[in-house]
Amino acid sequence: MMTDRFTSILGTRCLNTSYDALTAKLHDYVSDKNRQPLSVDFTNVHIVAMRRSEPPFAAVTESVDYFVPDSQVLYFTVKLLRGHMEERVYGPTFMRRFVLNSPAPLTHYFLGGSQECLDRLIQFFEQRDSNFTLAGSHHGYFHENEEPSIAEEINRLEPDFIWVGLGTPKQQEWVSRNSDVLRRGVILTVGFAFDVNAGTKMDAPEWMQICGLTWTHRLLSEPKRLFWRYFKYNSQYCWYLLHDHILGLKTPASLQDRASPAHDAGDKTAPEPVGLKQHSPYVNVLGVGVSPITLTTATEQLLEAVRQKRKGYVCVTSAHGITEAIRDSEFKDILRKALLVTPDGMPLVWVGKMEGFGDRISRVYGPDLMLEMFQRKEFADTRHFFCGGKEGVAKLLKQNLKERFPDCRIVGTYTPPFRPLSEQEEDAFFAQVSDAKPDIIWVGLSTPKQEKFMSAYSNKLDTTLMIGVGAAFDFHSKLVPQAPIWMQSNGLEWLFRLYQEPRRLWWRYLRNNPLFLGRILLQACGVKRYQLH
Repeated sequence: MMTDRFTSILGTRCLNTSYDALTAKLHDYVSDKNRQPLSVDFTNVHIVAMRRSEPPFAAVTESVDYFVPDSQVLYFTVKLLRGHMEERVYGPTFMRRFVLNSPAPLTHYFLGGSQECLDRLIQFFEQRDSNFTLAGSHHGYFHENEEPSIAEEINRLEPDFIWVGLGTPKQQEWVSRNSDVLRRGVILTVGFAFDVNAGTKMDAPEWMQICGLTWTHRLLSEPKRLFWRYFKYNSQYCWYLLHDHILGLKTPASLQDRASPAHDAGDKTAPEPVGLKQHSPYVNVLGVGVSPITLTTATEQLLEAVRQKRKGYVCVTSAHGITEAIRDSEFKDILRKALLVTPDGMPLVWVGKMEGFGDRISRVYGPDLMLEMFQRKEFADTRHFFCGGKEGVAKLLKQNLKERFPDCRIVGTYTPPFRPLSEQEEDAFFAQVSDAKPDIIWVGLSTPKQEKFMSAYSNKLDTTLMIGVGAAFDFHSKLVPQAPIWMQSNGLEWLFRLYQEPRRLWWRYLRNNPLFLGRILLQACGVKRYQLH
């Protein structure tokens, strides 16, 4: 057997191969039924950049045996650096060629896609090749606790080839968790190949593929889903290429040749995969940990906190709060100690999606969170207290919410002065809260004043939760109109608010927005790293 040849691309060692050579290698591998599973990842710019910039993902993919260059951009990179690469082996094309030319005894298992996609994929192969033998299949919309039964089914069916189309990083994480459980076969992570061959999504025209523009076609097809992925990882890839090979800067030793060492088929020497537990539970937004949650999951967590009497404060945070934390270490520490830091602004949601949290994160907007908790039946017995706003706003808020939710229990209001409380004022405030015994104190003082207020008083007051919701007091008192939904969902609420209050807000936005955007660009490109504490 010929010795495998590899080319390192920004720390990921890719197999120098071709369609025919890889086909022969995999057929030869499964001819010995006693060999352990072999994992093959069809690798693109996205995967190479993730392995370089995200150590948890690099650890997950340490169990991969062969990284096969799926991207024409990777091929161009090697040629640009005067290296050798046989040819680009595109996942959808390889899957189609390989399955349609498999000898009759060889069997296949498909894992991934929707049920419709799977049905059409199976039909595609059955209609074109009478020798095609399907061992089994399972759609990709399964819960993690279903994985053992899927692995058990695969082991029972003993397919020769297990095709995984769950998308990155889900498919690599599945392989990491299951490669030691499966007994035999070749595991091929091919992502988009399921949709292309099933005909549920259109592939890029051949001329775009030849020019390395497949990603452009996919971006134009699914701009909302793919914009941040390509923006982040394509930028990172270009930066690392510039860093390593054009500027000639030294690559850290920990990043060099992140791949399983070359080995003969069956000789698995990759270190044990770390798996998902290494992922940070927070979205890292310029060094501030933001909770990756949705409005529903945030509401459920707060309901549980009230039931368990778990004291703490909740910061509903936007880009404004993040930039304040950059300037003020005390405020940054306040955010760090919060029970939850919710993504109040769309830019924070976009960063979360860039970091791979996908559907697990959506905007948890202060005014929406407030209404959601008032209308949920589970909060029917919850006692609410309003603290904040200008004189009379808290009382007007109470009146409006009582009209909207007649059964809600609002046990008090308080309007603090626009300065620190005196000792006498503190005593009076403590006494009022002690008499009211609220479960939740809603605070509407604007950022960063409300967060500092909650941090100072949450452990001193007779309450469970303090939740800072800023302008929600004015919105739900109907004193200030909210931005249209389309502006909110597209990150343009700041423009609406600037139009409403230009004298008060122009300096905040001029000072904060460019700073936030510039730093996020540097973080996304991997030029600047921010550590979570």
